[in-house]
Amino acid sequence: MTCKTLLLSVAALMAVTSHAATLPTPKTHAFSLGLEGGHAHYWNWHENGQPYENIGGLMGGVMADYTFTYNTYFAKIDVHAQWGKAKYSATVSKGASENVKGTLRNARTNMVDTRLVFGKSFHVCEDVRLSPFIGVGYKTFNRANLAGRYLDSDPSISGIMHYSGTDFRTHHIYLPIGATVLKALDDTWHLSATGEVDILLNGNVSQKTDTSYSGRIPQRRGFGLKTEMAVIRQMGHMSLSFGPYLNYWTVQKREKDNSYVDPMNRSLETGLRIKFSF
Repeated sequence: MTCKTLLLSVAALMAVTSHAATLPTPKTHAFSLGLEGGHAHYWNWHENGQPYENIGGLMGGVMADYTFTYNTYFAKIDVHAQWGKAKYSATVSKGASENVKGTLRNARTNMVDTRLVFGKSFHVCEDVRLSPFIGVGYKTFNRANLAGRYLDSDPSISGIMHYSGTDFRTHHIYLPIGATVLKALDDTWHLSATGEVDILLNGNVSQKTDTSYSGRIPQRRGFGLKTEMAVIRQMGHMSLSFGPYLNYWTVQKREKDNSYVDPMNRSLETGLRIKFSF
């Protein structure tokens, strides 16, 4: 590339970007409704770091949020609900040195995640807005249709553990801390990216239906990560957005009454979300 060509390219780029797009002023009251879905995977782990129980499959659902804005301050509440069917698998001990893997299909799963956050928006420049936030959230996950079913429909596989499948529901109260960056490409198209850390404040596993323990086990050590990106099409006072999301959680091992141990567990949810805002 000659020096003249390089100079012409730089001049053309400057001409294209010389007019900075502007972001719309946030409305006092804003609502969003959307659809979301993707793949969800949950693991429980042995002491040696190997997964012994996991469940994975497709989940889909709906979401809604409401945002109140006063000057540069905002309060936002959102709700996400998903459900689906998944494949359950576990590594079952048959003896001192023998492990057998088995599976169960058509496990029912559902999840509800809701948050209330407060924040403030800053204009980094004319076409970029940064909005940090903090708040409180609640998430519950349920898996069912496993208790009383033998792995692979073969009683010999779960002969020692009897009914190896277990149903349970988790409840987590957490502290979300994060920020959203909104970038205007022009007066119609925008890009947004959100990053968030969730700190577990309190939680428990309840309605656990296995042969060794039935009760409520507290969970107080864990954290989560959330990220979301979206392409936004502004249409007057309304907008349509579409993009991927990723949610990750890890909860540390917890022992109940020095007898029953709820193992370390992790979850990963990935998918796509489409949202209509007005």
